[in-house]
Amino acid sequence: MKAMQLNPSSGIAPFRAAMLYKTQVNYNRPEAWTVVLDNLNNAIAADPKFAPAYMELYNYHLLAKRDFATAENFANQFIAATDQSVENNYLKAQTVWLQGKFTEAISIAKDIVSQTNNNPNPRVYRLLAYSYAGNKDTSTACTYVNEFFGKASAEDLLAQDYILHAQTCARDNPDMIMQDVTKAVELDTIVSKKISTLRDFAKEAKANNQRILEATLNKLAYNLEGADANVNRLIGEIAVPFYFGGSFDKADSAAQAYSQAAPDSIHGYYWSALARSAMDTGTVSKGLAVEPYEKVLAIAEQDKARFKSQGIRAAQTLAVYYNNVK
Repeated sequence: MKAMQLNPSSGIAPFRAAMLYKTQVNYNRPEAWTVVLDNLNNAIAADPKFAPAYMELYNYHLLAKRDFATAENFANQFIAATDQSVENNYLKAQTVWLQGKFTEAISIAKDIVSQTNNNPNPRVYRLLAYSYAGNKDTSTACTYVNEFFGKASAEDLLAQDYILHAQTCARDNPDMIMQDVTKAVELDTIVSKKISTLRDFAKEAKANNQRILEATLNKLAYNLEGADANVNRLIGEIAVPFYFGGSFDKADSAAQAYSQAAPDSIHGYYWSALARSAMDTGTVSKGLAVEPYEKVLAIAEQDKARFKSQGIRAAQTLAVYYNNVK
């Protein structure tokens, strides 16, 4: 749009300064934006029609301050400073969506789609998907997120887009969830956010009894944590769900990794023994579980009250093996 072109005689210098300082702040700490805001206001003072500055101020008040009235005021000033286009109504739709007015956002977004002959900026379909998801209509939300993916370029895609797809289109499809979450994690550049995404979906998988997906996502999160990882997660969040999901070899691997890190603990040996027994056709005919059960029994004998159930199971299993197999 012509009016979006920067005027070389006015607001460029303070706007560029604002954008430079913006790289050092984020929307989670609006109190740190003083220098950015000063430069944006200077750009507008130099050129009252400097549309990019109004857009930045709109985003700041919408996303950082969540001051919707002020954000709407800057949106209107942005619209007044640019060529008239139905696409400008996207700002209004986005503002009401953030206020939880999903039906109103849907109405505005659909009007944009209609007036652009079904060819709006792809972000409009993204907003429709989020709005229908907000209204608990995941089926329609899925339709629009797929429409967004069909029209968006690779540069348009965000990690959150794949998360939205997983939440609306893949709820009962563990393989699709895994694909979406993997893509989301690849696109995200912040390790802590990658880990948070993986763990959030792991919790949802557990709630849906998708135990292998749960364990796989937790394992990816654990690996991303590196040296800071809590070794106890290897049992409760990885070995156990792999075991109950029927992936006994992976359960055994996680349990063994725990035992290497905590050789004096009974838990790694115990879950390794359970997994190996399951791999041994549910018996001990091949003796796969003998070694870890011997470790379990040795540790259980040091604290019989605490590890009574594990010790009994180990003793019974070993007795069967030595009396009937070996």
